[in-house]
Amino acid sequence: MKSIYIGETPLEAHIVKDLIESAGIAAVIRGENLFGVRGGLPISAETAPSVWVAEADYERAQALVDEMLRTESRAPEGTSWRCPQCGEYLDPQFTACWQCGAPRPDNA
Repeated sequence: MKSIYIGETPLEAHIVKDLIESAGIAAVIRGENLFGVRGGLPISAETAPSVWVAEADYERAQALVDEMLRTESRAPEGTSWRCPQCGEYLDPQFTACWQCGAPRPDNA
């Protein structure tokens, strides 16, 4: 077995595992039980929740994970904007201010 992904939380590891398994690749999570003792045990690549696949499936699984990470890292289209009511800076995907609820101006 080879490690394909190291998550910060068990939830991240399960998302990746589900992605891999949806492509017909068997995967297991290791280290998720150690997450509850973080603080008392250093979280490292060896103890963090990680997803593992058979060596024969590694390249195909790695391509899936790489595509997922590329998709996540894409910045939203548009530009950030500032709420005219409270001055909060907001990312382009928001159509209303999360701080005060004011709608995004048409020119933002």
